[in-house]
Amino acid sequence: MRYRVLWRRFIGIWALLTGLFNLWTGTDALVSATRAVHWPTSTGTVTASYVFVEHRGRGTSYTPEVRYSYNVDGKRYEGRNVWLEHDTGSLALAERVTASYRIGAQVLVYYSPASPAVAALRPGRTGIMWFTFLCGIVASVVGLMLIPATGLYHGGVSRAHASRP
Repeated sequence: MRYRVLWRRFIGIWALLTGLFNLWTGTDALVSATRAVHWPTSTGTVTASYVFVEHRGRGTSYTPEVRYSYNVDGKRYEGRNVWLEHDTGSLALAERVTASYRIGAQVLVYYSPASPAVAALRPGRTGIMWFTFLCGIVASVVGLMLIPATGLYHGGVSRAHASRP
């Protein structure tokens, strides 16, 4: 019985730490993406556009790869972010994205005023950012539910009441 309580606490702590990490990274990504919508822009040119296919175990991921060049204050930069966070998904989504960025096409590039090398074609929040944030909330709540709130409880029975006949 003691090992069950320790195991439950271990899983609870692990879930809480994982949840807090996801909350932190998700919040950071959402805030950065929200700010990026207001970044300055430059006109760029698409230099490559294709679907990157990666086979992982039993699954396959499809990532739209779009490369582009742009100038800021007379300096040339190379970018490859469609979104600030790499987003993988279905083949249909990746093909739709790459089809909208043909080689040689002019594109509007949003770049960070603090670091112009950081850029994106579609600034703003993405589904993976929200997913990370929401998973952080769920894991944190589960962790808090598995970790006893006080040291008075052992296996769901109060120690104060456990000694009574």
